[in-house]
Amino acid sequence: MKRYTFKALDGVDARLISGASLYWASMLYIGFDQSTTAGAESSFDSWYWASIPIATLLAVLATVLSRLFERNGFRVVISFVVLFVNATSFVIEVGFVPFSPETETVFSLLTGCSIVALVLLWGFAFASLDKRTAGKNVAITALASVFLSLVLLLASAALDVSLDVLKTIARALSALFLVAGLVRFSNIHRERQVQSGTALIRFYASRMLIGVGIGVLGGTNVGPISPTMVVVAAVAVFSFMLFCIRAKDNLYGFLPVMPLVLAGLLFLPFFDEGSRALSKIASTVIWLVWIFLSSFQLSGLKETFGLSETRLCFSEKAVVLTGWLVGMVAAGPLVACAGVDSLALLVVYAALLFATFSSFRTVYNAKEDEHAEQLIRAREERFDTIYNGIADTYGLTKREREVMELLAQGYTRTHIGKTLFVSDGTARSHIAHVYRKLDIHKKDDLLRRVGGADVFPDGLGGQPQPP
Repeated sequence: MKRYTFKALDGVDARLISGASLYWASMLYIGFDQSTTAGAESSFDSWYWASIPIATLLAVLATVLSRLFERNGFRVVISFVVLFVNATSFVIEVGFVPFSPETETVFSLLTGCSIVALVLLWGFAFASLDKRTAGKNVAITALASVFLSLVLLLASAALDVSLDVLKTIARALSALFLVAGLVRFSNIHRERQVQSGTALIRFYASRMLIGVGIGVLGGTNVGPISPTMVVVAAVAVFSFMLFCIRAKDNLYGFLPVMPLVLAGLLFLPFFDEGSRALSKIASTVIWLVWIFLSSFQLSGLKETFGLSETRLCFSEKAVVLTGWLVGMVAAGPLVACAGVDSLALLVVYAALLFATFSSFRTVYNAKEDEHAEQLIRAREERFDTIYNGIADTYGLTKREREVMELLAQGYTRTHIGKTLFVSDGTARSHIAHVYRKLDIHKKDDLLRRVGGADVFPDGLGGQPQPP
């Protein structure tokens, strides 16, 4: 299937970014609605407490049955169900068709299940990327999702439409990308790396911490927005997106601070409320940090841990949701002891520090790999220059040059014959010609000739004359 990419930035999948950012945008500003009332808060709390345990159970079940998600038909069916649920929820929310309170409750829970399905499917899609292209796709998707969430805020205020309705539309459109098969999935069963056990435990522990942080701070509502600050934030996000699209290798230098940048941009619409707004939006910030880290890191960690994309992705989501549930249960006693604002600020600051450090380590490891590959390429290019120079100086044919390179790399006559698809006698004849033209008698002489070729004034032992 042909994939669309931004011409300015190779390796970035426009379909993946479009579909995933619609979903991510629908999940930002959790619990926010400008028309919040006491009854609305109570309704949200009921939905929140009912959905998270179900979401945790579904994530655990998906981990156990991860092989089902390897089938394209199964993913399409799940995506179609998500589309249907959100489309029906939209009809309920706008009041096109009257529904009983019981029906609304059922679809509220189904909406929660559809959110879990989208978490798993989009997480799987990002985990399918290789680690070199994941960073670019994740950075632009995170910025695009914040930009779309700001657009939803403005649209909700300007059109006097519930933000929940707009979020439902965004999730339905996101599911449409999956139903249409516009996103690529890849799953490889790898051999488990025994030596990575400790690292895997640390990885899951970090995800549990993020889940607990979301759970402690989740379910809160924030006050009215400042339209001016929303516009400022939207312009800033758009500028960052242009930077990421135009950036090449320099993008990796920006990734470590991306969570902090996103946190600040999410906070801007509520800037007038100061620390109170920051405390109440803390759960959203931590949630965004999680999806940013998860989408970026899983592409590389699947190789490190020796796990398939589905198994690593789904188990990570199950651990975060389990931590979320633990945090919800522990929130009451913690808030009673510490107070909402101070606890929220402390947790979000700790989570952001952790996220920034984790991002830095991931980026650092990626840059180490890139540096190692650059050294290998430089070494290969250096020896290519040496081999070509020797071949030109001593009049070697193209085939003799290939034989000389294989000999210098330590390969035997038998291996050279198989590599070049020639008989043993032909390989013997080529080797003899190389030795005669270079006026050498054994492989050690050749190695000394190649090893010393770059230390002479002209790069080739002072341009010796052919025998």
